[in-house]
Amino acid sequence: MKYTDIIWDFDGTLINTYKGLTNAFQKALKDENLNEDLEEILLKMKVSLASAVDYYERKNNVKMPNFKENFLRYEDLMVIEETTPFPQVFEILEYVKKKGVRQYIITHRNQTIYKFLDEYNIRHYFIDIITRNDNFPKKPNPESFLHMIKKHGLDYKTTLAIGDREMDVLAGKNAGIDACLFSFEGFVESEHADYYIRDLGEIKKIIV
Repeated sequence: MKYTDIIWDFDGTLINTYKGLTNAFQKALKDENLNEDLEEILLKMKVSLASAVDYYERKNNVKMPNFKENFLRYEDLMVIEETTPFPQVFEILEYVKKKGVRQYIITHRNQTIYKFLDEYNIRHYFIDIITRNDNFPKKPNPESFLHMIKKHGLDYKTTLAIGDREMDVLAGKNAGIDACLFSFEGFVESEHADYYIRDLGEIKKIIV
């Protein structure tokens, strides 16, 4: 077995939550009297929340000191209907488990992650989960990854990070582990990723 442990991202990697996230972002922009296109918001959020906020501040020549607070409030109100599991996610989680590969999550989402994990009945696949409530620096800072690695005695050489944004890849690489970029729609690229996939089923070829 090439990899013994996988550290997953959550939003946009296991569950497609971008409908809810872009809706939350759009609502927070409207609180600033800004009306922006959902499609453009999605593309900007695929990079990071911070870069998306910076883009709209520059685009509209405004400052939005209350934006993040409002966005997070709307994010907390996301409902299951605004999310969709990625194709094969249930199959892959089960496959990885049966192969004896241990699984973890490191996410910027807060405790609301458990609502979605329970709704889709996948919480039991994960040994440990780090959320925003654990107060680690945001990715690509590797501190949360290093904590997970140390806590569970993971081997740097056989641990793989999987996420849908460059920051996920960089967090893994900065922690000294391999990283895989999952870009379902092909919008995101990374020159730092060890693997690039558009289909979660490709993980079967990576971990063996």
